[in-house]
Amino acid sequence: MARDNGAGYRDYFISRAGADSLFAIWVGRLIAAQGKTYILQDEHFGHENFMAAMDGALKSGARVVALLTQAYLDSDYCLTEATAALKGDPLNRLQRLIALRLEPCAPGGVLANLPYVSLLEERREHDWAPLAFKVLRALGFDNPSLEGVPPPPAGTLAHRIPILHPEVAPMPQGYAPRTAVLDAIAAALAARRGRPAALTNAGHVVQTVAGMAGVGKSVLAREFAWRHREDYEGVWWIAAETRQGLLAGLAELGARLSREIAAETQTEKAARRTLEVIEGAGFAKPWLLVYDNVEGPRALDGLTPRAGAHVLVTTRRTGWDGEAAELPVDVFRPQEAVDFLLAQARKPDREAAARLARDLGYLPLALAHARALAWSAGWDFETYRGRLPELIRRAPRDARYPGSVFATFDLAIAAAGARCPEAETLMGLFAFLAPERIPLDLVGADVMDAVALAAGVGALAEVSLLTHAVLEDGSAGVSVHRLVQEVMKGRLRAAPKRLESADAFAAAAALATRLVADAFPFDSDDPEHWPRCRQLQGHAMALLAHAPDQGAPARKTVRLLNLLGVHLAARADHAAAEPLYRRALAIDERSFGPEHPNVATSLNNLAQLLKATNRLAEAEPLYRRALAIDETSFGPEHPNVARDLNNLAQLLQATNRLAEAEPLMRRALAIDETSFGPEHPEVATDLNNLAGLLQATNRLAEAEPLYRRALAIDETSLGPEHPTVAIRLNNLAGLLQDTDRLAEAEPLMRRVVSIFEKSLGREHPNVATSLNNLAQLLRATNRLAEAEPLMRRALAIDETSFGPEHPEVATDLNNLAGLLQATNRLAEAEPLYRRALAIDETSFGPEHPKVAIRLNNLAQLLQATNRLAEAEPLMRRALAIVETTFGPEHPSTRTVRGNLALLEAALAGAASPASPPRKRWWARLLRR
Repeated sequence: MARDNGAGYRDYFISRAGADSLFAIWVGRLIAAQGKTYILQDEHFGHENFMAAMDGALKSGARVVALLTQAYLDSDYCLTEATAALKGDPLNRLQRLIALRLEPCAPGGVLANLPYVSLLEERREHDWAPLAFKVLRALGFDNPSLEGVPPPPAGTLAHRIPILHPEVAPMPQGYAPRTAVLDAIAAALAARRGRPAALTNAGHVVQTVAGMAGVGKSVLAREFAWRHREDYEGVWWIAAETRQGLLAGLAELGARLSREIAAETQTEKAARRTLEVIEGAGFAKPWLLVYDNVEGPRALDGLTPRAGAHVLVTTRRTGWDGEAAELPVDVFRPQEAVDFLLAQARKPDREAAARLARDLGYLPLALAHARALAWSAGWDFETYRGRLPELIRRAPRDARYPGSVFATFDLAIAAAGARCPEAETLMGLFAFLAPERIPLDLVGADVMDAVALAAGVGALAEVSLLTHAVLEDGSAGVSVHRLVQEVMKGRLRAAPKRLESADAFAAAAALATRLVADAFPFDSDDPEHWPRCRQLQGHAMALLAHAPDQGAPARKTVRLLNLLGVHLAARADHAAAEPLYRRALAIDERSFGPEHPNVATSLNNLAQLLKATNRLAEAEPLYRRALAIDETSFGPEHPNVARDLNNLAQLLQATNRLAEAEPLMRRALAIDETSFGPEHPEVATDLNNLAGLLQATNRLAEAEPLYRRALAIDETSLGPEHPTVAIRLNNLAGLLQDTDRLAEAEPLMRRVVSIFEKSLGREHPNVATSLNNLAQLLRATNRLAEAEPLMRRALAIDETSFGPEHPEVATDLNNLAGLLQATNRLAEAEPLYRRALAIDETSFGPEHPKVAIRLNNLAQLLQATNRLAEAEPLMRRALAIVETTFGPEHPSTRTVRGNLALLEAALAGAASPASPPRKRWWARLLRR
């Protein structure tokens, strides 16, 4: 240990409990290696009084390092040590308490709202250095050293810790265990034979309380998962109320299991890959997956593992018709309800408890809130009952719960608000978000300061209106029951309207919208911000059901719709993004009129999505309308006009109107160079797009310096590993390939693949493009065996991303068919060529140059199989298209004309068709 800094002073006090003494000693060795001192029960207290020694260490100013385990949280000393460290600093701003989580556990009390550093994953790795560095950085060492540090003792890394979701925790104190139900779950899962076990509402409960929540299904599932956690390889909780939430929960688990899945940008692909890993990885034990609040059997189609796991479902629906073993969960029996109330009562009045339990329909959730509020307020149960009748009369008539339940939660909310006014503001915010894992950092200082936030959350927790949660990044969050959210919305609707302000419901929805919109990252298409986007996505989707569509608050709704849409589109989830863009456009048109610049922005976003999904005819009028609006609003030299010109020019190029596109691109470049200067990323975009058009019109010498200048600007501005830099590299490599500088092109193409896989995930369409381009280069250098798997992988990615009839899929089919033809697998190649031709004719029309490429390639295959009469009309049609498009002297025209000449000679018997020259496929260009 490092030398004492003087008179009993220590830098760190390591606090632990249970069987973690060896790990605690190793943490001490890490601290000593940095030249700091520590004190630890196992080494320094000996047989002297522990409490006195601990008190001395804390008074010396030592920072407390709490090793969080369930044993630690259950110990007598935990609260004492934490409270001492936080004395005078309840929000831990001075970082005197450092919490390191060693195993799945759920801190409560003063620790509930404080962030911790999770070491679960690092303790599973064989390499201990990442664990050591993470511990030292958590302790405040910016440049730690491991010199002289021994590896952790045997057993501190190898111990198997099941992966537990934060939602899995012991049953709250005082809850009736309902052991019979827990035993029934275990029996059903043991005998499942591939079927899930479903906790449903009991039949008569559905009739009595209309299938509402609150009978304790989720609590029982949590308790079962906690009690049996060591029986499983891991335990994972999934908020499955919506398909999106179900997919996100599986994807989040997959990110824990595989770096490959963690890098996947498309949620559904990540979820399905997670299921494949669970099914095929051969874990020593099965997994336990808990799907909470499932709507019905169809919601699970294809989204449960076929092997390797037990699946426990909670749902309000009965009648699963053999899809799952149903285990009905009823409300408490009268005796259970009374015992539950009396477990936390100041006055054990069994008769009063029985009357209150009957009034609340024996519903466990309502009883829990009544018990918590009665204890907090110091009421007996009869006093509590006396408060209910007036509240019952105020209950919404169309509510999906009885008036007594509304009254219970309404009373709890009012009590929390009376104790702390901020509590009701917070509950109004939480009512509009997804119920699980709401980030507390959404609440900014303009709404309430940190002290008021902590007080409001504490007041709500005291009456059981929320539970604390720790988010994936270690920050503080809360979870709220869906039924409590519904009651809070009813309370807001019933609040008296004030003339000087919006009604309470609309005001709370507007506040929630503003906070989530302001928290959502502005650059939501940048992978660097995707973790935060994912954290907020579920809350944004839930909120949008009530977000304002009119008036000034609707501006925040539009902001959120556009930012979330941009994020989803960047992850190639176009189907989810489109309705968001359309709603944003409708709000802007209604709010500002059809000629406002905000409308132009929404038009551009929607048009970009339509272009990406090959609806070019729908996209063009939107682009033109956006351009007209911005030219009128800002004048012809504004950067927004340059953006619009670029977008329209890209569409014109995609529809082969190159002569129309070029002047728009040159005008956009001139505007941006004047507006931003010659080294701005916007200028790089303009240069890249103009270079692509020059390349497409065979002006390669003009295109190359523009590509190189765009690359240099973006590498300087964005760094060498940014996805935009990959686009620039890809396009330059394509030009190098077209000018036969293949050795220069290959390292650029390989760098493109690497950047995209790291930044966007292995299944993103941009990865497919880069794989295809690299495969084409490998084919050009006769490395066909290397090229084929890349082409097949690209095809699979694009079919999944865009569907089977998209032009990108046609490109993949054409490229793979060409390779099959080159390796003499002509029968395999022909249907791919025909399918590519059909897709492009449908997508672009019969006179597009891409159609000419498909016709040329299919004709050459027919010629190679001696079907010359079939080939000739296809080749003539291809020549007519390229002559019309490019003119008679364009290289593409000359290539097709030469191919037709060879075919005609073969028909005349003057030449062999065995090895005709082939038009090389033009490398696909990625452009913004």
